[in-house]
Amino acid sequence: MATTQQKSIQIANGDKVPPVFNHTTEENGRVRASVFEFTQDGAGDAGSTVALIRLPAGRVRILSHLSVIRCSAFGAGATLDVGYAAHENFKGDAVPADPDAIADGIDVSAAAQLSLGGIGAGVAGPSVLAPSRDRVIILATCQGAAIPDGATLTGVICYVND
Repeated sequence: MATTQQKSIQIANGDKVPPVFNHTTEENGRVRASVFEFTQDGAGDAGSTVALIRLPAGRVRILSHLSVIRCSAFGAGATLDVGYAAHENFKGDAVPADPDAIADGIDVSAAAQLSLGGIGAGVAGPSVLAPSRDRVIILATCQGAAIPDGATLTGVICYVND
């Protein structure tokens, strides 16, 4: 076997003649952050959702590996998924909700603080592209057990949007 020298798609784009410029969500974009604070008002059954933040309209790349969530103890068997609500893409086509696009099955049975990056089998990678013509809502969904009255979620979702 021999050593190889290969290029990422983004490097190869810049080497083309004429060069193909990468979108700012892939190169030289500015990282932005949205903070959320939530306290549950009354117990909610498994499947209950919390709208955490609204992303700006446009081409947005969520940096899940930089995003952090802190939770109180939800109780035995409780997990949390983080994803986005249904929305429209740039063409006006419906994009279905993906409730675990950012994190899948976070253990929230005990109080914790975790990075959202790469948690769970439903997560494709360390970032999620969510382009839209309107603002996309990021949701947390409690699974496996009820969300108790007074449960708290705080954190920050980091993203690139230029």
